[in-house]
Amino acid sequence: MKNKEHTRQVRDTVVKKFKAGFGYKKISQALNIPRSTVQAIILKWKEYQTTANLPRPGRPSKLSAHTRRRLIRDAAKRPMITLDELQRSTAEVGDSVHRTTISRILHKSGLYRRVVKRQMDLPPGPLPLSYPPRVETEMTSPTEIPDWAKPPEDDSSQPTIEPDWCQEESPSASSDTSEWEQLLDSLLIE
Repeated sequence: MKNKEHTRQVRDTVVKKFKAGFGYKKISQALNIPRSTVQAIILKWKEYQTTANLPRPGRPSKLSAHTRRRLIRDAAKRPMITLDELQRSTAEVGDSVHRTTISRILHKSGLYRRVVKRQMDLPPGPLPLSYPPRVETEMTSPTEIPDWAKPPEDDSSQPTIEPDWCQEESPSASSDTSEWEQLLDSLLIE
């Protein structure tokens, strides 16, 4: 972010005082600006012999300020204008730029979502429904399972294997349980 710049008049005053023989500290106290700023202004004056703002580094903009304002004005007037149309209008003026450059300029000025979606050519008449209307259904009881959640019908050609936890206990397992119960009872009685 660019820092606040001092006016041209203040910078000229700093240079005049320096030519008159004042030091950095005296100039900064007299004008109530930091000593480092006074030093920077004088160093710039010594190197470039000017107190004007120097051009910033970086590539110059491809569009002129006039064309940029025209683009923003056109996009604000017609929200449904496409980037291709804006590109053609700038080409007519003489500045040929890419669509992404135009989009970037519009985004920086606060205009978003300016790309119009391509529309399908539909036959004349009412629009076809893409989905059938939704029908609300209620389940009669909470235990009722809808058809889509039911397992597939039994296929008798394939054997069914149930997991261990679903199988009923065998008689030998029940006799083991009774032995354990007797052992526990005997321990508790003692």
